Amino acid sequence: MPPMIQRLIVSTDLGTIHCFSANTSMANQQAPSKYANMPSPLSKPSKYTEIVNQIISDTSITKGFCLIVGIDGGQLAYEIATRSDLRVIGIDQDTQEIRKARMALAKAGIYGTHVSIQKVAGNKLPFTDYFANIVLINDQQFETEIDRVLRPCGGVTYRILSDGASRIRERGRLPNSGEWTHQYADLGSSACSRDQHVNDNLTIQWFGNPGPRRMIDRHLRTVPPLFSYGRLFIPGNDRVIAVDGYNGTELWDRQIANSLRVAIPYDTSYMAADQNRLYVATGEKCLIISAQVGQDYSVFSISELIGRSDRHWGYVAVADDMLFGSAQKITASRTEQSYEAIVDHYKDDRPLVVSDHLFAVDLANNHLAWQYHQGIIPNSTITIGEGKVFFFESRNPKAINNRVGRVTAKNLLNQDASLVAIEARTGNRLWEQPFTLPPLRHSLYLSYATDTLIAVGSINKNDQTWYQVHAWNGNDGALLWTANHRNSRPGIGGDHGEQVLHPAIVGNIVITEPAAYDLRTGKQLNPSGKDSDWTMPVRSGCRTITASSTCIFYRDSNPTMMDFGTNSPSKKITQVSRPGCWLNIIPAGGLVF
Repeated sequence: MPPMIQRLIVSTDLGTIHCFSANTSMANQQAPSKYANMPSPLSKPSKYTEIVNQIISDTSITKGFCLIVGIDGGQLAYEIATRSDLRVIGIDQDTQEIRKARMALAKAGIYGTHVSIQKVAGNKLPFTDYFANIVLINDQQFETEIDRVLRPCGGVTYRILSDGASRIRERGRLPNSGEWTHQYADLGSSACSRDQHVNDNLTIQWFGNPGPRRMIDRHLRTVPPLFSYGRLFIPGNDRVIAVDGYNGTELWDRQIANSLRVAIPYDTSYMAADQNRLYVATGEKCLIISAQVGQDYSVFSISELIGRSDRHWGYVAVADDMLFGSAQKITASRTEQSYEAIVDHYKDDRPLVVSDHLFAVDLANNHLAWQYHQGIIPNSTITIGEGKVFFFESRNPKAINNRVGRVTAKNLLNQDASLVAIEARTGNRLWEQPFTLPPLRHSLYLSYATDTLIAVGSINKNDQTWYQVHAWNGNDGALLWTANHRNSRPGIGGDHGEQVLHPAIVGNIVITEPAAYDLRTGKQLNPSGKDSDWTMPVRSGCRTITASSTCIFYRDSNPTMMDFGTNSPSKKITQVSRPGCWLNIIPAGGLVF
């Protein structure tokens, strides 16, 4: 914003230029474009008209970025920009051709707002990796750079011919990149994306919307975003916003009444995703939504599935054409947004949200596959792996007869509690093991990986928070090992989330802050593979950890990461932003969100 002779000139991201002055008597005039009433040479039908119609029809891509290599007077850019919501970037090495295209697009009224033409010299494109949804090659320049900038998960490249367009490539997933399709990454609640690209050498991919206005207060600890097949699904205030994960384009924004949940350390997410669909629980229903455009595919309701009109949809997960859900009391999930609610969530012995029905829907035939109804099930313990559904179940009458749909961990586990496994396809019980270990107080999580179940929860001991870690064999429920350790932060009371830290399972290692254990034996390990002792550093701030194949991510005032693949010290991702107070640093798709 340069000052100019008592004037302030400001250009905005909408393409508008404003001039401000201290002289209030001056008239406020808007100067029209000198091209406003001039005919554009691009408005007549051309050979590109049908070519562009063909490309849009073939791909259904109408939002994001289109890169055109070889601009040919701007006509191709004009056709793309006027027939879609794509932002068009044209590149060329010919100065005269660039000037001609800019002039023609300015006369059409779309230069600077919909289209940008750039001169690029040399062999390197000045753009970030993966940003382009469509690349149209109208020239042989930069062919070696095209794959680098093409978006994974559906980005397409076409060669423009005299009589049409020939598709060269549709890019699939980035090999060995991870996804985050459920609350804790996957069906097994590992909190690890298994992404092999992310390391501590990070650069900015994009920065922008949706911003904070459509979100809720971070201290309320709502559900995390999801990432599937290149799309980022962001939970807002009774809404979901879908964003292209590789270039930040907002794909859709949809209000979904009664979907909001808070205090998620004691509950479960209302969202799950696969390649083409987003599943959102709201009230008694689960909406199945097109991931690309945000429209409903179908809707399932608790009352129709299990005949209970006095229940809401709790847990939601999807795998292998099966939609898994639970039914809970209408008052079970916390939804209040207030300072008083925040204070209440950060205390000892917060009750866990529980369900009293578990069920599965066969999506191939749109009918109920099975339902399970015995005792009550804490939502935070439902986990799925290798064809089995696992959970803790309490048949304690005091727990079953709760009025609200929330029960403390102590009342869940201190009498007639079991660890249960049922078959995911049929709901048939496979095994049940009574829970005879010391009960937990503040949190209770269950995760699964490599035929191993990991339960993690916390208690108070003197003036410290201690964590207990238990492992069972997934095939038969046999107890494998138990361990306990002190949280690295002093104090009790839960005012910074020290009592509700969720584990991350990375390969054969369970990280339960600040310790790491061998998944099958319980031996304490250094995640880097070295023989030296290892503990996570003491950190400042709330939230729990997330992981990729070689890194863990957490809040230490600012977003922070540690690459234990290289045994490097912790490193700030950025010092100009703060993540929320629960789980929202997502390493997936070769990126960190």
